[in-house]
Amino acid sequence: TQVSDRREKPRISTAAVVKSSLVLFWARLGSINAWEQVGRAHFWKRWLEEPTFSADTLGRVHAVLDAHGLRQGIHDVYERLKRNKVLPDYGVGVVVLDGHESHASYLRHCSGCLQRTIHCAF
Repeated sequence: TQVSDRREKPRISTAAVVKSSLVLFWARLGSINAWEQVGRAHFWKRWLEEPTFSADTLGRVHAVLDAHGLRQGIHDVYERLKRNKVLPDYGVGVVVLDGHESHASYLRHCSGCLQRTIHCAF
Protein backbone atom coordinates (compact mmCIF):
# COMPACT_ATOMS: atom_id res chain seq x y z
CA THR A 1 0.00 0.00 0.00
CA GLN A 2 1.28 3.43 -0.88
CA VAL A 3 0.35 6.47 1.17
CA SER A 4 -0.50 9.50 -0.95
CA ASP A 5 -1.70 13.06 -0.55
CA ARG A 6 -3.64 15.64 -2.55
CA ARG A 7 -0.70 17.80 -3.67
CA GLU A 8 -0.47 18.14 -7.45
CA LYS A 9 3.27 18.66 -8.01
CA PRO A 10 5.05 17.94 -4.73
CA ARG A 11 8.71 18.89 -4.38
CA ILE A 12 8.97 16.71 -1.26
CA SER A 13 7.73 13.15 -1.62
CA THR A 14 4.97 11.83 0.60
CA ALA A 15 7.19 8.87 1.45
CA ALA A 16 9.87 11.19 2.85
CA VAL A 17 7.32 12.97 5.04
CA VAL A 18 5.85 9.71 6.36
CA LYS A 19 9.32 8.26 7.02
CA SER A 20 10.29 11.43 8.90
CA SER A 21 7.14 11.26 11.00
CA LEU A 22 7.79 7.64 11.90
CA VAL A 23 11.30 8.50 13.03
CA LEU A 24 9.96 11.36 15.18
CA PHE A 25 7.55 8.89 16.77
CA TRP A 26 10.12 6.12 17.26
CA ALA A 27 12.65 8.57 18.70
CA ARG A 28 9.97 9.90 21.06
CA LEU A 29 10.62 13.49 20.06
CA GLY A 30 7.06 14.51 20.89
CA SER A 31 6.27 17.17 18.30
CA ILE A 32 6.59 18.03 14.65
CA ASN A 33 8.64 21.08 15.65
CA ALA A 34 11.41 18.75 16.83
CA TRP A 35 12.03 18.11 13.14
CA GLU A 36 13.50 21.64 12.86
CA GLN A 37 16.31 20.61 15.21
CA VAL A 38 17.07 17.05 14.12
CA GLY A 39 16.20 17.38 10.43
CA ARG A 40 19.32 19.39 9.64
CA ALA A 41 21.68 16.44 10.17
CA HIS A 42 23.32 15.06 7.01
CA PHE A 43 21.99 11.61 7.89
CA TRP A 44 18.45 12.62 6.91
CA LYS A 45 19.38 13.77 3.42
CA ARG A 46 21.04 10.41 2.76
CA TRP A 47 18.30 8.34 4.40
CA LEU A 48 15.37 10.19 2.83
CA GLU A 49 17.21 10.38 -0.51
CA GLU A 50 16.10 13.97 -1.00
CA PRO A 51 16.62 17.37 0.63
CA THR A 52 15.28 17.86 4.14
CA PHE A 53 12.31 20.12 4.73
CA SER A 54 10.77 22.31 7.41
CA ALA A 55 8.36 21.41 10.19
CA ASP A 56 5.78 23.57 8.39
CA THR A 57 6.08 21.35 5.32
CA LEU A 58 5.72 18.28 7.53
CA GLY A 59 2.51 19.71 8.98
CA ARG A 60 1.08 20.83 5.62
CA VAL A 61 1.63 17.41 4.05
CA HIS A 62 0.06 15.68 7.05
CA ALA A 63 -3.01 17.88 6.62
CA VAL A 64 -3.59 16.56 3.08
CA LEU A 65 -2.60 12.90 3.53
CA ASP A 66 -5.05 10.34 2.19
CA ALA A 67 -6.50 8.83 5.38
CA HIS A 68 -7.70 5.65 3.63
CA GLY A 69 -4.23 4.89 2.26
CA LEU A 70 -2.67 5.55 5.64
CA ARG A 71 -5.16 3.25 7.39
CA GLN A 72 -4.54 0.55 4.79
CA GLY A 73 -0.78 0.88 5.27
CA ILE A 74 -1.11 0.53 9.04
CA HIS A 75 -3.38 -2.47 8.52
CA ASP A 76 -0.85 -4.08 6.16
CA VAL A 77 1.93 -3.65 8.72
CA TYR A 78 -0.31 -5.08 11.44
CA GLU A 79 -1.22 -8.09 9.29
CA ARG A 80 2.43 -8.77 8.48
CA LEU A 81 3.45 -8.55 12.14
CA LYS A 82 0.58 -10.82 13.12
CA ARG A 83 1.39 -13.35 10.37
CA ASN A 84 5.03 -13.45 11.46
CA LYS A 85 3.92 -14.00 15.08
CA VAL A 86 5.59 -10.81 16.28
CA LEU A 87 2.44 -9.69 18.12
CA PRO A 88 0.97 -11.75 20.96
CA ASP A 89 -2.41 -13.35 20.27
CA TYR A 90 -4.96 -12.57 22.97
CA GLY A 91 -7.93 -13.29 20.71
CA VAL A 92 -8.57 -9.61 20.06
CA GLY A 93 -6.31 -7.18 18.25
CA VAL A 94 -6.52 -3.47 18.94
CA VAL A 95 -4.37 -0.59 17.76
CA VAL A 96 -4.91 2.93 19.04
CA LEU A 97 -3.28 5.92 17.39
CA ASP A 98 -3.44 9.29 19.10
CA GLY A 99 -2.21 12.44 17.45
CA HIS A 100 -1.49 14.19 20.73
CA GLU A 101 0.58 13.00 23.66
CA SER A 102 0.83 9.46 22.33
CA HIS A 103 4.30 9.26 23.81
CA ALA A 104 4.64 12.39 25.90
CA SER A 105 5.44 11.07 29.35
CA TYR A 106 6.18 8.05 31.48
CA LEU A 107 4.92 9.81 34.61
CA ARG A 108 1.85 8.04 35.97
CA HIS A 109 -0.46 8.61 38.92
CA CYS A 110 0.53 5.24 40.39
CA SER A 111 2.15 2.03 39.13
CA GLY A 112 -1.18 0.21 38.70
CA CYS A 113 -3.04 2.66 36.48
CA LEU A 114 -2.75 4.68 33.31
CA GLN A 115 -3.86 8.00 34.78
CA ARG A 116 -1.27 10.74 34.45
CA THR A 117 -0.88 13.78 36.62
CA ILE A 118 -0.87 16.80 34.32
CA HIS A 119 0.44 20.13 35.56
CA CYS A 120 -0.74 23.25 33.75
CA ALA A 121 0.76 26.71 34.01
CA PHE A 122 -1.90 29.41 34.26
